[in-house]
Amino acid sequence: MFDKIKQWIGGVWSAMLGKNIIQEKMNVEIAMTTQQSNRIERWLNIYKGTPPWLNETTKTMNLGVAIANEFAKLVTIEFKSEIANNDFLNKEYQREVIDNIRNIVEYACAGGAICFKPYLTNDGHIAVDIVQADNFYPVTFMRGRCTSCILPEYVIKGNYTYTRLESHTYDSLTRTYTITNKAFKIKRYDDIGNPLNNGMIGDEVALNSIDEWSNLAPNVTFNNIDQPLFVYFAMPFANPQNPYSKLGVSVYANVADTEGLLEQADKLYSNMLWEYEAKEAAIYADVTMFNHDNKGNQYLEDGEKRLYKNIDWNSQDSNKPLQEYSPDIRDMSLFNGLNQLMRKIEFQVGLAYGTISDTNDTAKTATEIKGSKQRSYQTVKDIQNSLQLASEQLAYSLYAWGIIGKQQGLIKEDISPIDIEKDLSFNFDDSIIIDRDSQLDKMFLDVTSGVLKSIYYIKEKYGVDEKTAKEMIVDQTIVQPDPFQGTEE
Repeated sequence: MFDKIKQWIGGVWSAMLGKNIIQEKMNVEIAMTTQQSNRIERWLNIYKGTPPWLNETTKTMNLGVAIANEFAKLVTIEFKSEIANNDFLNKEYQREVIDNIRNIVEYACAGGAICFKPYLTNDGHIAVDIVQADNFYPVTFMRGRCTSCILPEYVIKGNYTYTRLESHTYDSLTRTYTITNKAFKIKRYDDIGNPLNNGMIGDEVALNSIDEWSNLAPNVTFNNIDQPLFVYFAMPFANPQNPYSKLGVSVYANVADTEGLLEQADKLYSNMLWEYEAKEAAIYADVTMFNHDNKGNQYLEDGEKRLYKNIDWNSQDSNKPLQEYSPDIRDMSLFNGLNQLMRKIEFQVGLAYGTISDTNDTAKTATEIKGSKQRSYQTVKDIQNSLQLASEQLAYSLYAWGIIGKQQGLIKEDISPIDIEKDLSFNFDDSIIIDRDSQLDKMFLDVTSGVLKSIYYIKEKYGVDEKTAKEMIVDQTIVQPDPFQGTEE
């Protein structure tokens, strides 16, 4: 019923539609201010490598990508999650989400959130769309969870752009879930080829006028639903610019504002590049020093063109036909300044020193090192907790769609009742966050001192279950001393 072809538009529409357009077309109130939508767009532009401060003189180090990627790796390293007692649901869960979990978390870190939107396919599967923050419009929240939203989708055909607005609404009192679809059509270019990108979506048209949406119902309601069937996975950080907002904020939101640390770092980095380019070694030589072809043109090999610069010396400099240009480069002072900025960025976003800054200039004291690692560890744990909560909500959504698909005859496999607490497992390997070697050393000391059984040390070190750990323990034959040794009969 909800099978569709995804098509992305490049350079035709802005990333986010104006909320006023959606409110007018769908008769709802979007729970997002213009400032919030602008910030989301800014965060994602930074992630894409096109920050607003980019110009001819200012380049970018793509720190937004580096920060989001680093958090995604720390959050999902060796991450495992499974749905028990439901082989079909678990296969869908693994294929649609877990197999791509690192990229999903990275997108959420960059934009502040993503939305999981499961739906049934005509071939009997449950697919999951990953909707990024710039394509998600929340409408209502209840106890911190988004309960209704608008999700746009676009298709280009010839000279027209078609927009579908998909509304999801959950009513906790009646335990109903309603999906509404509306399609709109607008001309992309005028008669002489000029783009008509005025931020509008045009007039409403029938869903069946577009092949990709012809099998969608304009309105459908499902009963006996216990929670929303879409999941809003948001970063667990406060929003100082709007404390009352329920929307997630980017992991680098604190350093991404105008004249913020990311912009300062890119500008200093660009100055370093200019320093190297401006002070590149060269040799200035009189034009008479160079070979010329039979037409009188100066002849230089490709490599020589970069090194040699020809010039007409005046008469008073005729005794100096060659002059070397090789000034000192202030690379160390510039690098030290950039590295200090990187450390400030690490502190602001919650990363340990040395994550993106120079590892030779990390915290020196034991207290600083411990605090730096603890900061990174706590940030990652907070994101992991949010990811686990979103995954639990998603597991229920998959189950609900499985039951719906079973009732409609699309899904042939059995769908067993799901108990989220018992049937959903999570394993976050924190060994890369906490010092694993140090932890194992402490456990080993506890074993040798007799306060810890060796089986627990083996389970932790090799990641095996208790049965395997027992089999790994070497049999030891203990010879007890003879209590009668040294006595006479």
